Order: sequence, then C-alpha cells, then structure tokens
Amino acid sequence: MNVQKIINNIHFLTLFFAVFIHFRFSLRPTFRMFISIFKLKLRNPFATMMKSTALLFFIFLSHFSLSQNHISPLWKKDFKNGLNSINKASAIKTDRFGNCYVMGTTSMIDSSKDILLIKYTAEGSELWHRVFDNNNIGDNFPKAMALDLYGDAWICGISKPTPETCDFLVTKYSNEGVPQFTYIYDGPEHLFDEANCIGTDKLGNVYVGGYTTSSDSGLDLLILRFYADGTLAWKKKYATPKLDQATALVIDDSCNVYICGNTNNSQRSSDIVVLKYDSAGNLKWFQVYDGIFNERDAANMIRLDDSLNVYVSGFVNHTNDRSDLPVLKFDPFGVLVKEALYNGVSADCEATSLRIEKESVFITGRKIEYNLGITMGVLLKYNKAGTEKLFLKTPDDITFNATHRFGNTEILFGSKLTHPESTLIPFIAELDTLPQFRWTFADSTVYGISHFVDVEVDGGSIYFLGDDAGDATGTINLLKYKFNSEADNKKKSGTIKSYKSGIPKNK
Repeated sequence: MNVQKIINNIHFLTLFFAVFIHFRFSLRPTFRMFISIFKLKLRNPFATMMKSTALLFFIFLSHFSLSQNHISPLWKKDFKNGLNSINKASAIKTDRFGNCYVMGTTSMIDSSKDILLIKYTAEGSELWHRVFDNNNIGDNFPKAMALDLYGDAWICGISKPTPETCDFLVTKYSNEGVPQFTYIYDGPEHLFDEANCIGTDKLGNVYVGGYTTSSDSGLDLLILRFYADGTLAWKKKYATPKLDQATALVIDDSCNVYICGNTNNSQRSSDIVVLKYDSAGNLKWFQVYDGIFNERDAANMIRLDDSLNVYVSGFVNHTNDRSDLPVLKFDPFGVLVKEALYNGVSADCEATSLRIEKESVFITGRKIEYNLGITMGVLLKYNKAGTEKLFLKTPDDITFNATHRFGNTEILFGSKLTHPESTLIPFIAELDTLPQFRWTFADSTVYGISHFVDVEVDGGSIYFLGDDAGDATGTINLLKYKFNSEADNKKKSGTIKSYKSGIPKNK
C-alpha cells in the first residue's frame, strides 16, 4: 500500500468520524463544510490530511461550544423577609408582561405563619412583596395561585384561626400589590374547610376548589366561582357519605370547569373522582375511578386536549402497598376510554406533571425504590390512544418536575442531588425520540437549595423556584435561565459568560 492510499484512507476515516459526530449529537453545520472535503485535491497528501484533521477539530470544538450554549444562566434572587425569618416557596407564575410572581409562606421563629407574595420584573428586580396575616389571626397557608387577565394575583389556601380548625381562604392582590378582597368560608360545623386549587377563565372569572366539613357526610367537595371583582357567583358541593375533596381543576374555552379529586372510603381505601360543571354551576357529569386492587387511589392533576378529552394522573396503590403511576383518559361525556399504568413493582410512583402536546401525552413522575433507598425521575410519553409508550428513567440523583416544548425541541426540567453537599441544583435536558438525553445542563454554581417546588416557562425564559427552609432559617431562591434555540446558538461565538454563585448585577 503506497503513501497516497494510506493518506486517502485516513482522510476517509476522518470524514466518517466527523459525519458520525454530526448525526450523533445533532450538530447541524453547513453541508458546504463536508462537501469541501470531497473537493480537496490530493496532490499534497499531507496537506489534505492536515485540512481534514483541522476540520474534524473545528467540528468537535463547535459541538462542545454549542452544547454548552443551549442554556444560559441569567440571574439568581434570594428573598428573606427579615434576618430571623423562615421563608418557604410554594408556586410561581408569570404574567403577559414577563413579570414573575412568587408565592410562599413567611414567619418569624416561634410566631404565626403568613402568606407571602413577591413580584419581580423579568430582569429580576423586586417590585414589591406583600404579607397576608388575616389581621394576625392564627396561621395562614397558601395552596395555589392564579393570575387573571390584568395580572392580578388570586391566592387560595387555608386560614387557621385555632389549631383545631381551618377555613377556606381566597384573597386577591392587584398587579400593583394592593389588597382587593378576602373571602373566608367557615362551614356550618366550624371544623375543617380548605381551598386546594384555583384557575381563571377567558372572561376573568375565577374558580376555586377544595372541601368543607359537615357532620352528616364528612368531607364534601366544594367548588366556588367568583366574578372578576371578587363577587361570589355560585358555590356548589359534591357530597357523598365518603370523604370528598378537590385537588386540581382546569377550565375550557366555554367556561366549563373540570375538577379532579379524591373520595375516601377509609384510611386504607380511596378512589379518584372527576367532575364537570358548566359556567352556571350545573353538574354535567362525574366519574369515580377505583383501581383494580381497591386500595388508595388519588388524583393531583388534570388536563384537556383540543377535543375536550380529559386526562387525569396521580397515583394508584396495588396489593403490596406500593403505588403505580396512572394516566386516565375520559371522553367529553365523562366516559373512561383509556387507562395506562406504569408499574412501580417494589417502588412508589407518583406523577409530578401532566402535559398534552398535539398527539402526545407527557407525564413526569418520581419513583422511590425503598429497597435501595433511592429516588429517581420517570418520564412517560403516550400517544392519545395510549398504545405507544416511551419510557425514560434517570439515575438516582436526578428527579423530573416538568416538560416543555420549544419549537421542535422537547425539554425536560428537574433537579439533581449533589454530592457530598446533599443540596439540589437545577437540571435541564433535551430529549431525543429514543428517548435519551441529547444534552444536559446542571448548574453546579448553585448551592444550598434543599427543595425545588416549581418550574415556570415563559417564552424562552425558564424559572426555577426553591428554598433552603429549615427549622430555624429559610430563604426563597428564584433562578432564571434562557433557552437558546439553534438559531441563537449559530449567532454565538461559542463562549458563555461565567456565572458565579450569588446575584449577578442587572443591567
């Protein structure tokens, strides 16, 4: 074999390896770069080899740089309401202007707990924060938050005037932080009443779900509708001899409200309940789902597709006291048309998010392997018929919280447990169709976060909400990242500004 042939073979292998890198890692450089290889004249074999090697090196560096530029950290904000305060995060929402609302609780050591609401600009500047203490009467806890058409914040939860009772609570703040109204429902038995979920329709009406207590039927599922000005439009109960409560709701474009919840037979047995009310408060249908093992079944999320099919998830128990991850599909008339279960076997599985995207159903969840003492993330993807399933399970140091689609890119959000610090850091990954990770991002510059509670996506912005709340201290942590599209990446030089722990200065 002569030298020319050897060089040609090296040249061919170099090209093959470059093409492999391109397709394996979804790098999309211009084809002219590859075509140029074929146009290289082989009169100088050593020059050809150098050109091929240089091209391969460029492709490798380009891939490395681009993979690092998919996610750009923007800023981190830490909120502490006083030196000795304990602050815990609960939920996050963004309005149509890019402002960010953070809900949580705040308290001083050995004092009552109050509802906390903070508003930030898109650049991370705090506009205001408010504390709801119900005139210093007992503890107050938020459960859910919704923003109406005007960016006003509606919060539902519980108010505890005494340790032995709690009341159904709804309060509203304007987008400027001005208190608008407070509604407290104390049932006729003056026992336990609680608001768990909230949502707004296209007209600005607000729906709140939870439960109230009565002596004859125990817990009754409670759903309320408010007009935009805070006036109560109607209040409805779903009462059975069992213990009934609402846990999540969703509203369609016709202002019908769909509620999922639980109906308890005993401490060891409960069923999933799904209901539909029209805008006037008329019950249109309800369904009760009892898993095949007749154990504890619970729903914690509900979604609609474009055809008004209803999807519900949560967990269902089986005989060995372990739980499976369900996806239940009901047609627009309330008929159960599909049931899909991910079996945890020796583990507990529970859904953490549910999303409908065109013809696909995405579910994230957590899987706790008690025998191994580990918790891992689970991602399920079904088609709407429930017949095709893609499955992804993470190592034991990563959990999943949500998914989102940016153009043609499917992004997974979660948290990663660091060692030996044993704190959580944001975790973001792109999925391929296998499914596997095309690339991953874990922000190793963030320390001290013990709980991640919520993720919000607004355009190309990604917000992570968590806290480091302990027994004697607690700070709410809000982090913002930017997802860089492929077009954005091509505009970049391949470098990313350093991101150090702490709060970067806003320009």
